[in-house]
Amino acid sequence: MSKPLRIAALIHQGMEILDFAGPIEVFTNAGWEVFIVARDKSPVVSQGVVQILPQYDITDCPTVDILATFGGNSEAAVQQTDVLHWIQRRAQECQVLFSVCTGVFYYAAAGLLAGHKATTFHGETDRLRREAPQTEVLTGVKYVDSGKIVSAAGVSSGIDGALYLVGRLQGKAAADKIARYIEYGQWHSSNRAG
Repeated sequence: MSKPLRIAALIHQGMEILDFAGPIEVFTNAGWEVFIVARDKSPVVSQGVVQILPQYDITDCPTVDILATFGGNSEAAVQQTDVLHWIQRRAQECQVLFSVCTGVFYYAAAGLLAGHKATTFHGETDRLRREAPQTEVLTGVKYVDSGKIVSAAGVSSGIDGALYLVGRLQGKAAADKIARYIEYGQWHSSNRAG
């Protein structure tokens, strides 16, 4: 029996809770091991309401197969040089870089989006075009598969992107089973671009 995939879920202060919680629900139901990581081990407050305690910080996070980043009040977070250097190092070892909403700006700021297609929250597409000029920014899609990078549009689109990633790595039947379990009936694997 193969070992479960390991995911580092990078969180930051003010993060959008559904950007994070939706994909984590999908990934854990796929049997994947999820590590909650932040710049340091201080509690992270999402939307001023939910407090999350990171298991790891960027100095002690184990090796992972997938790095996931999330949006919501990410402008300051995506400018933290130590975090960006950590992402650049992790990108070399990961199979997939996954983002939801403005979480894609971590990859833009780390210089990892050049030559890729990507999407983000509909209100931030112009900003993404400015900050990642060598990236083809797609709109009107729930998620984009650009090989190493899978980006989801805003908020609930993260669930679609996560289900797609499960389908890509474990097969469509596995993704469909999770969608049924979490009662996410509107998911269709055809809602992507890339």
